[in-house]
Amino acid sequence: MTASAVRPDAGEPHADSWVRVLGRQLDSFGTAMQEGRPVTPSARDTLVNMAVIETCYRSAAEQRPVGRGEIEALLTPATAPMHA
Repeated sequence: MTASAVRPDAGEPHADSWVRVLGRQLDSFGTAMQEGRPVTPSARDTLVNMAVIETCYRSAAEQRPVGRGEIEALLTPATAPMHA
């Protein structure tokens, strides 16, 4: 698979570094699975990061600050989109 198939803007200068980072992450994940050790970053850390990113987009789209409570609401199983 070529970089352009993975990411449409692969012709841009940062694309090669993005592909290298993704490759390292996949290698790290595979090694952790083979060795039976925890994956880094953890699923919880990744979920928290995604909640922060989501609220940043919301803040920009709605042109207002978002509070910690909105981030935490995304992390609550009853309101998390992945459980909807």
